[in-house]
Amino acid sequence: MSHDSRCDALANTIARVSKLKTIVIIAGLLTLVTGCAGGTPAPGDGSDGASGTASTAPQSGGAADDAVAGDARFSIDHITSCGQVEPMVASYVEGLALYDDMVDEWGVYCRWDMAEGETDFANARSVSVTLTPLEADEPQPDPSGVVRMGGEVIDDAWLAARGGVASSVGVTTSVAGALSTTVWVPGVEAMIGGGRWGDMPALDGPAAIEVVKGLVREAR
Repeated sequence: MSHDSRCDALANTIARVSKLKTIVIIAGLLTLVTGCAGGTPAPGDGSDGASGTASTAPQSGGAADDAVAGDARFSIDHITSCGQVEPMVASYVEGLALYDDMVDEWGVYCRWDMAEGETDFANARSVSVTLTPLEADEPQPDPSGVVRMGGEVIDDAWLAARGGVASSVGVTTSVAGALSTTVWVPGVEAMIGGGRWGDMPALDGPAAIEVVKGLVREAR
């Protein structure tokens, strides 16, 4: 290979890595943005978001649904390490290394990233799981802010029946996609950072809900 060809190949590789690192950084920022977009709607603020925009948030079907939602409450008290979280994200963290394993009274935080010394750029990605316990009277967040930012509310029958809501916001490039999904159920708020990386399984909104379903337990 000529000197010029080697330089071109190196430049392409560096560009690709830079894009992937950007995706990882954006994923972290999206997690923060999604969390800030939640909260209780202001007085008089409907759930339809911006004027003229139809809401895609799950709506209560009446008294029966309200009763189910009122009775359901979830807990993460049984989780004592990220070793209990990893099986639920095993297909998404394959080839990654666990860098953060934090469980305390404030909740659970697990993060997997490209391992030190890794040379396979397909593993230049990041997955994170944050679980936060909530007070009993914590209101359901209004996801309309996420919708206004270009995100979406994810329809899920299991979640809606339990008074929960989920929303995702992300960005996509030709290399990969970064996605942050917030899943709220009474008693627990989960934030799942993931996305799409080539041929790897996509940790998208519906997949994030399945992860949360497998991690929370209904309190009795």
